[in-house]
Amino acid sequence: MFKKMVLLSFIMVFFYTTWAFGAGITFTFANGKITGTSTQYYEFDVMVVADGSGTRIGDTQTYINYNTDAFGENIASSGKITVTEGDLIDDLFGGIIDLYQIGTINDNAPSRVSILAEYLQPGTPDLGGLVPATPNPPAQLLHVKIEIADPSKTAGLSFEQSLMENAQYQSDNSTIYDPVIATDTDDTPLPVELSSFTAIDSAAGVELEWTTQTEVNNIGFYIYRSETKEGEYSRVNKKIIEGAGSSAMPRTYKYIDDSVDSNVDTYFYYLEDVDIAGIKNKSQVIKVTHRKVSKLTAEYHNNSVSLKWSVEPELYIPAWNIYRSADANGAYVKLDEPKLKFDDATHTYGFTEPFPLEYFYRHPGEHLYYYVEGMDSDGKMLIKSRTIKIEIIPDSFALFQNYPNPYNPETWIPYQLPGDTTVTIKIYDVTGHLVKALSLGEKMAGMYISKDRAAYWNGRNEAGEKVSSGLYFYAIEAGNFRAIKRMLLVK
Repeated sequence: MFKKMVLLSFIMVFFYTTWAFGAGITFTFANGKITGTSTQYYEFDVMVVADGSGTRIGDTQTYINYNTDAFGENIASSGKITVTEGDLIDDLFGGIIDLYQIGTINDNAPSRVSILAEYLQPGTPDLGGLVPATPNPPAQLLHVKIEIADPSKTAGLSFEQSLMENAQYQSDNSTIYDPVIATDTDDTPLPVELSSFTAIDSAAGVELEWTTQTEVNNIGFYIYRSETKEGEYSRVNKKIIEGAGSSAMPRTYKYIDDSVDSNVDTYFYYLEDVDIAGIKNKSQVIKVTHRKVSKLTAEYHNNSVSLKWSVEPELYIPAWNIYRSADANGAYVKLDEPKLKFDDATHTYGFTEPFPLEYFYRHPGEHLYYYVEGMDSDGKMLIKSRTIKIEIIPDSFALFQNYPNPYNPETWIPYQLPGDTTVTIKIYDVTGHLVKALSLGEKMAGMYISKDRAAYWNGRNEAGEKVSSGLYFYAIEAGNFRAIKRMLLVK
């Protein structure tokens, strides 16, 4: 009888123990990154996953070891650590129902911190955060942010598994996760230690220079630029500027940003260093005021282009080069010895270029593009303007001589329009008989000079027959505008 009672007691204890200890749980580190500029931090997440489904997280006690060379000692009491709730233990309805709170954060040892996350509703365990089960990805339990003391060191993070066993509860705060696996580590190299970062305006562009005191596993640098401090930044260098790898010695780097727009007053820059693990770190933002060509304007009038621009009064420019293109992405032609006018009162330069029609025969289109370069006495560029686009809108109607002339059998008839209108060109023989009407339809204001824009006649009449050699007249009707010219067909 006594033996039966002992056996029954053993069975009851066994089943009670089996109920009190639930599924196992695994802790890992994830999403490590360096943040901050003047003061830098290492931020990371503590993640959890269960080995069984349907469990909800309760009170947890996490013990994290760290590298005191990187972060210093006793980071809790010195205020160097911040811990926030992860997605798994967020409160319901934007905090209306408090489910969890970060409790005490203590220095368990000079190189170890303990973090208590408390579940506040153990009476309603079904409200607890549902822990994903393997093979699902882990969930974020905590987000940790530690101030960096020495960026030349590595993080040296690990869990103290022996202290975490029997300290991780399900949401009834009585059922313990067992086993607790917390063997993951994070020895991420901390960022490049940047001692200076400067930018100055120069003839070649903006000269950037920076010096690192130390580098750890640094692949190199990218440079980012914006026209406003809080605006969108774009990367300047397509190819990474190679770093020193790991170095305890100061190193200085230089880069010239020659893609700046001289008409922009101010630029903002920051550096991004990239380590072998792909972790990227941003520097502080610096500002540079760029010398500029200001108020570059252009207009087309009376078959001429007029340019005007100005510079700062204290900036002496001995000579200027002017470049022109008929295509924004095409080749630019340097104008030969442009004759400039200078207004000393406004420090404004002016230039006028007559435009023969022959130019538009060779360069079809409706726009011209210009930019100017200020040069020193040795021919070195001091300053460069942005590119300006001119829309070629004539001041008046005109009908020009056909080409070729004489012709056989086809010819092109050029004209220009100061406004949108319907255009018809009629061709007559010497007796005044209408040979062919070219109905061109509605045309926009512009120059219709080149072969792909001018009116085209193939030397045939309305019946499609080839006309004979001789003198012909062509007349334009464009709105209220009328004009007539002669042409000669020679076979």
